[in-house]
Amino acid sequence: MDNDQGNTFGVKIPAYAVADLKLAWQAGGWRVSAAVNNLFNEKYYNYAVRSQFVADRYNAYPLPERNFTMTAEYTFR
Repeated sequence: MDNDQGNTFGVKIPAYAVADLKLAWQAGGWRVSAAVNNLFNEKYYNYAVRSQFVADRYNAYPLPERNFTMTAEYTFR
């Protein structure tokens, strides 16, 4: 946690695990894929800043919740 260089704040960034899933299909010049990131919709963060002004406060910056992507590509030969 930033602003806690002495590691004295007493609050730690919690451990987390996320699962991502991606499926891809390719035929000829086509490639199609679909992905789900953070499959189980884990709420987590890996960065936080301890307040300089209030002793027991900190700001955590959450990472993305579940999200989806789809792509289609064609390679000209």
